[in-house]
Amino acid sequence: MDITEALSRYLTQLRADGRSEHTAGQYCRHVTLLAAWLGEGKNSTDVEKVSHEQLAAFLASPRARTRSDGKTKKATSTNALRTSLRTFFKYCRDGGYTRSNPARLVRRAPCGTPPIRALSEEEQGRLLIALAEGKGPAAERDRMFFVLMLGSGIRVGSALALEASDVDLERGELQLRTTKGNVPTSVPPSRAICDHLRGYVAGRANGLLFPLSSRHAQRRLEPHAQW
Repeated sequence: MDITEALSRYLTQLRADGRSEHTAGQYCRHVTLLAAWLGEGKNSTDVEKVSHEQLAAFLASPRARTRSDGKTKKATSTNALRTSLRTFFKYCRDGGYTRSNPARLVRRAPCGTPPIRALSEEEQGRLLIALAEGKGPAAERDRMFFVLMLGSGIRVGSALALEASDVDLERGELQLRTTKGNVPTSVPPSRAICDHLRGYVAGRANGLLFPLSSRHAQRRLEPHAQW
């Protein structure tokens, strides 16, 4: 069976398993990249004939290790590629399209988590000034979101998961539903943050406190931080 036909069946299986379109799309790109590399080298694209030596050669090649702009991919990106090939060929083996799994020897590379860097005081100042210039409910939401995070130190995911009912201004507490380690906890915001929140949550009985995406938060942050 040609690799493109096997990939088509694999994508159908992923959707049947409830996997997201983002996940399916990533696997599709990675396996298609392998198929293109095999074709360029005039290698067979029959999944039964793909060997572990060919997979190793592909993963070591510039095609797999460099981006379209010629820069070297991050270790996390090449690890994602390895994972895609491992799961694809496991599916081929389990589905009976191949007698063995040529990706059985593929291993993910050690990859440390980059350190978290806080915004400098200058970066925080630029961000708050820019947010203060905005007008309307959306601008007020964004300003409150970043004021809360900068003043309390809570993570983006924790802030995005907050609901109006999680704010107890009488006791001066925020109940965090989502935290590192998924252990619900509470944090005592400062009096200044409580004052900001009092006006923001007025009239809200329930629902998300900040109905926005993490990507939106990142877009608002990027222009004011020097990475």
